[in-house]
Amino acid sequence: MVLFVLLALGALGLVLHQGGGHPLVPWRSDVASARQVAMQSGKPLFLNFNASWCGPCQWMQSNTWTDRSVAQALDGFVPVAIDIDAQPGLAAQYHVSVIPTMMVIDPHTGAVVKQTEGALSPEDFVHWLGQIPLHHALASSGPSGPSGGS
Repeated sequence: MVLFVLLALGALGLVLHQGGGHPLVPWRSDVASARQVAMQSGKPLFLNFNASWCGPCQWMQSNTWTDRSVAQALDGFVPVAIDIDAQPGLAAQYHVSVIPTMMVIDPHTGAVVKQTEGALSPEDFVHWLGQIPLHHALASSGPSGPSGGS
């Protein structure tokens, strides 16, 4: 009986590790340094505006950001988590009035390529993110790099 309980607890731990546990997305918190990384790597920025008191944000923290398919989908982006209480200026700069708000940004121009508001399940998030043609997300980049600076 003790062996069965130990095996059951071990299986539960494995399930929690695959989803419902700690976020698998490698979040950054500094938009300026993330933008530099994005420009150097040729990846668009993914901004996730949230707050600790936001129920839907916490639901995504526990359900969406812990999903392997979500983490894999975000491999092609430089993900940044922005707490609107800690960085209200960024929320204002991007006209965020609802959280969670998620957006894809061209790191060269700072232009918003695509945006969505409200909590998304892992499946809905991967679907939404997959609808973004990466050549549009990086419209200003190319073999010679961006023209001009900002």
